[in-house]
Amino acid sequence: MRTLVIHPDDRSTDFLKAVYKDIPDATVITGGLYQYEVDAEIMRHDRIIILGHGTPSGLLSVGQFLGNPSHIVDDMSAKYLADKKENIYIWCYASDYVKKHKLTGFASGMFISEVGEANYCGIPHQTKKDIDIQCEYFCNLVGAAINMPSKELYKFVSQEFGEMTVHCKVAEYNHRRLYLAERIIGEEKTIIK
Repeated sequence: MRTLVIHPDDRSTDFLKAVYKDIPDATVITGGLYQYEVDAEIMRHDRIIILGHGTPSGLLSVGQFLGNPSHIVDDMSAKYLADKKENIYIWCYASDYVKKHKLTGFASGMFISEVGEANYCGIPHQTKKDIDIQCEYFCNLVGAAINMPSKELYKFVSQEFGEMTVHCKVAEYNHRRLYLAERIIGEEKTIIK
């Protein structure tokens, strides 16, 4: 399976590298391309892993891509992702993007990775260290299950990451926002669980 990783170069999301560090021969895009070149790479690969900061509209480019688009994965990119089944979407509100475009795979909802986000989401008094620990643990779990089908990856990560929710309010928040998007055969809707 040819795997493409789209992960804009950004020190605040370096913890996400654990997701794909053990994938042999993955193509990793961190910047320096035009959006049409990124979309062409999506078309050439079987599985797409998209990581970083984002919105319901897609993955933010964080100034790393040519032409300075606000999003490097956006509504236009969705048509190239539609026929891919085992994708991984990890950014804030990725699940909204997945649902809007009827995509399939493993996705995160709003995912707290910074102290400011914890405050914004109503979980004050969190330390950077505690937030970093749960982010690293989550990414290590996804990385450990990276070659499983999406359904198995979702079950494994949900179960293992769920153990941390007893000790960490941020992990509890993030755990409730992990999703598996599956397409019902013969129907045009995507089920998110």
